[in-house]
Amino acid sequence: MSKPNDNIFNQIWEADSARVAPSNGIPKQFISPYIVKVCKLEKANNRAARENHQLFKLYKYDEQKKQYISISHKQFIEDPLNKTYKLCEALFDNYSSDQYHKEVVTTQEIKEEKDFLDAIAETKCMKIVQKYLGYQNVQDFKVKLKSIWFSFYKLNRYKDLSAFEHCCVGEKLNGKVSGYHFWYKYLLDDSNDNHSGKDVISFSKRLDNASSPDYVSIQFRQLEDEDNDGSVDEVLFKSCGSFFVGCSPECYLALSTVGLIKKLKGQDDELKLVNIHGTNYELVVFTGGDNDDHLRSFYPVKSDEALDNEN
Repeated sequence: MSKPNDNIFNQIWEADSARVAPSNGIPKQFISPYIVKVCKLEKANNRAARENHQLFKLYKYDEQKKQYISISHKQFIEDPLNKTYKLCEALFDNYSSDQYHKEVVTTQEIKEEKDFLDAIAETKCMKIVQKYLGYQNVQDFKVKLKSIWFSFYKLNRYKDLSAFEHCCVGEKLNGKVSGYHFWYKYLLDDSNDNHSGKDVISFSKRLDNASSPDYVSIQFRQLEDEDNDGSVDEVLFKSCGSFFVGCSPECYLALSTVGLIKKLKGQDDELKLVNIHGTNYELVVFTGGDNDDHLRSFYPVKSDEALDNEN
């Protein structure tokens, strides 16, 4: 078992200066400029309450009032401190969720990828990864990140898959949500502030024991409006999905990148019991593609919980 501070995953976590501190309640004292409250479902037996339950809520510390106040996603995203979230969010509508469809990549989307990579490559989280991978030149490092996260690969009959789409955005496959392991994407989809302009999440239940606000495992449904006509065309089901809560885009990508490299090196044992911020996890990594060297999925599972995640 790796101990706190002596493994690279915990080092990346601790280096995350853009982290939104997760909390089960509203702290009375300052702990971070922003927090995300992981909300408890009060009426678990009430179907309407479950479906309308908002799992994550954002708060900002008000210096004048000396307390945390509820804020909208738009208020959060316009703060320069949260630049990488905004750049990451711009990528969310660049994909067809259907794994059978080929992607059409525009010049605007290429620019959005570049802007995002330029920003995260300069963060403390990614500097740790750059050193770990042995890149002296940041431009070469960004080429590697682009290859890992945005290059397309095929898997059986499925076309134009990418690590970013699967891990951060999510795909659909046979009536189910596939991938989708980034908490911030869930927060957006569970609001009216995403690119569709409407709440597309129907919460079902929480599957973990709620012992740490850093982590959730949940069951939910995602409502698909494929032709943007305002009606639901398909309801996708996620029977079990896990998130690290509050980590920035650069932190999640950094953790996943190191996880992939360790997997490819055959260092699976270093992923099975990893202590991050005082909690033990198994870091689950799936690979795919012709040479089985593309990142397919990355997500945490708390070591004291046996969950049947859908990768």
